[in-house]
Amino acid sequence: MDPGGAHRQGAARHCHHSYADGSHYPEKDCPILSSLATRRTEHCEDEVFWRKDGTSFAVAYTSAPILIGGSVAGIVVVFNDISDRVRRDRWQRNKDAVFRAITMHQPLDATLQLLADAYTAYQAGGSIAILLRDEQDAERLCLIASSGLSVGLKAKLQEIHLDENISVCGRAASLGQELLLDGGAPEGAHFLETLGPPEQRCLALPMTSAKGHVLGVVAFMVESQPPNGRSLPFVLSLPAALSLPLAVAEHGGFRGLRDLAQIAVEHRNLQSELVHQSRHDRLTGLPNWIFIEEQLNQLLRAADRNSSRVAICAIDLDRFRRVNENHGHVIGDDILQQVSARLKSVLRKTDIIGRLGSDEFLVVIPGLSDPTHADAVCRKLLHTLSEPFFVEGKVISVAANIGISIYPDHAETPQLLVQHADTALDFAKEKGKAGLKLFRPDLGQKVRQIAARETALQTALQNNELYLMYQPLFDISRNVHGFEALLRWQHPELGMIPPDQFIPLAEDTGLILPIGDWVLREACRQAMSWTVKGLSSTKIFVNISALQLGQSDFTHSVAYALKRSGLPPSRLELEVTESFIVPSFKKATQRLQPLQDLGVSIAIDDFGTGHSSFSVLHKLPINAIKVDRSFVSRIDKDASGLSTVSAIIGLAHQLGMKTVAEGVETEAQFSLLSEMRCDFYQGYLLSKPLTVDGVHQAFDGLPLPLLPEGNAVSSTATEKGTQLRKSA
Repeated sequence: MDPGGAHRQGAARHCHHSYADGSHYPEKDCPILSSLATRRTEHCEDEVFWRKDGTSFAVAYTSAPILIGGSVAGIVVVFNDISDRVRRDRWQRNKDAVFRAITMHQPLDATLQLLADAYTAYQAGGSIAILLRDEQDAERLCLIASSGLSVGLKAKLQEIHLDENISVCGRAASLGQELLLDGGAPEGAHFLETLGPPEQRCLALPMTSAKGHVLGVVAFMVESQPPNGRSLPFVLSLPAALSLPLAVAEHGGFRGLRDLAQIAVEHRNLQSELVHQSRHDRLTGLPNWIFIEEQLNQLLRAADRNSSRVAICAIDLDRFRRVNENHGHVIGDDILQQVSARLKSVLRKTDIIGRLGSDEFLVVIPGLSDPTHADAVCRKLLHTLSEPFFVEGKVISVAANIGISIYPDHAETPQLLVQHADTALDFAKEKGKAGLKLFRPDLGQKVRQIAARETALQTALQNNELYLMYQPLFDISRNVHGFEALLRWQHPELGMIPPDQFIPLAEDTGLILPIGDWVLREACRQAMSWTVKGLSSTKIFVNISALQLGQSDFTHSVAYALKRSGLPPSRLELEVTESFIVPSFKKATQRLQPLQDLGVSIAIDDFGTGHSSFSVLHKLPINAIKVDRSFVSRIDKDASGLSTVSAIIGLAHQLGMKTVAEGVETEAQFSLLSEMRCDFYQGYLLSKPLTVDGVHQAFDGLPLPLLPEGNAVSSTATEKGTQLRKSA
């Protein structure tokens, strides 16, 4: 006979046997009954107990049998109400789910709804509404997500106008201030029209961008008397005049939840901006090649259906580099924007105009019945560009040349059409200013020029025509932090050849491998030679191409350069482009992690131009992010530029990364970046690229370090740098 059977039957009648989710389980799995049967103490960490009124609560408990004379006389159950802990754990899980939704770029409305549901699951009796400013009508708020609202109140909140005297949500958005309504409206306002019953309390918190622009409102509504009659467990910390015992998630408070919603909105806006930037030119706003190629594929298919032609026009501004050299990049950028406007004024809405490079534009003219029509349009373009430009009281003339290719006469793919237009452009340049040339199959000058330039570049490496200049990076106090090594080519006949003309060629031909290896060794050697006071701890920054990183022995090359020079790994930072990261972050990690294991720092160069995501970057061995010059140049000109840079810097700091602002050219830009707590700064405002002796003359007049014997490249570079500085 089972001595504890009667006790088990009695206990069974009083136990509901429920899992943590409230579902029932068999009596055989009940820890209390098991304790009676085995005469051992049993512990349960997560179960549900029931009150007499039918409500339940989460508990952790211990069951211990009562033994008298060896027989089971009863059982003692000691339990602890863990409802608060369970609720907090649930809130944390839900909050983590919201963060995942943000970083995985889930739709904004779904992310905000997830956040709203998390709040009401945590806070019984509460309700929440999240409203965003309408993209088409900035004076209107639209309900994006809600939870716990009555049908009537939800209908009233579908659309709210930013009027100070219509609703508490509209007033909060209009004023950009936190507002609290406790069962009544301030004199002269009619908030209750949208809030419902007078026993409803409402707290409206505006969401603001980094610029201070109101993005929307998060409204919390709680009944003064909860349904179960018990007091609300959490108190909102507000100024004394607004303090009320409103319910809220304990971790972070109302403002913490509002901030999370604000992060979701800002992240969406940043991603949208980055997508737009990845498909458009930063300076002119014109489409770039990514966008043009997509549109061109569609236009070619339409031309096949309509038996029409498409003209591709490559436009290059003649000697535009001299404009930047003689007048500066600010005036040069202004002229490029005027060029864009003039081209638009001539073209039809159905035509496409894009910017491919510094002074390279591309025009696509679809729907042509006669190829000669393209010639007529291009002559109009040349005429409008021949007119003088007026910038800051200066009159500047910039001529242009155009090369044309026709679909399907000359090629059938976008890439070949552009290549043939470029080839025709090279012939147009031979005619002088305002040259115009239609492609012919026998034009082979482009190929021959590339071959000649490749041979010249090979000779340059052998004849020590390549040298390095060093542009300083400064901290927020304008103290020098390090130097970026910049490659230069002084051709004996052609003179100075810009990096954007020979580095792409070096990458296309594979010459970037031996050139890059030399740059790495020379930069490390030069940095190590700066052992005098003031420069002994500065870092050296070296740009690395994707082709170099793709080499299996690249880590060994870096280790060799460090060992040969004696430079500590902590003083070397390698800069890689987003184009290497975006295709495969797994491959990027495999290549970058061994470098970081050496003690070398890794930075993403020109961040924002490659449409990478923080949700990927935070998984990579990255130490710093360099904000692209195109973003920095806009922060003192428009709000979107400012908010974009602020968001990038803020997210980077949250991920533990340092930030470097490129192309800082004005005091206003430096001041705004300082307010954002950017870590380091680089640009013409602080210093232009310097030769080796220029570095020492600029920083405390330090003497030149001794160079090892036989280093002809470095010696020649120093002499050339001195000559260039004197001539400038």
